[in-house]
Amino acid sequence: MMGGGYNDENTESTSSWMNEYICSLQNQLAKRQDRWKEELSLVRHEMLWTTLWFEYQKNEWKNKAEQSVEPEKEAYAYKQAELWDDFIKKANFTFQGKQVEYN
Repeated sequence: MMGGGYNDENTESTSSWMNEYICSLQNQLAKRQDRWKEELSLVRHEMLWTTLWFEYQKNEWKNKAEQSVEPEKEAYAYKQAELWDDFIKKANFTFQGKQVEYN
């Protein structure tokens, strides 16, 4: 018995099992990487959608202000439009270079 008491049959069995285990780990890693790539893509799109939603709300309130005949409602609508504009600025600053570009 050479090689510390291991025979060729046990070594081949261990080697085969270890190769299967390594392949399984590599497969799991590849799947995990794919899931994270998908998650990153979704988050980057959600950043864009959030900013677009803020812009939509700002425009809605701006239109309401422009169509208003009552000064109080007009002032309130402009204030809301400013609020949504602040959200846009904060989102653009926070998401800068991270979100999907919108054409």
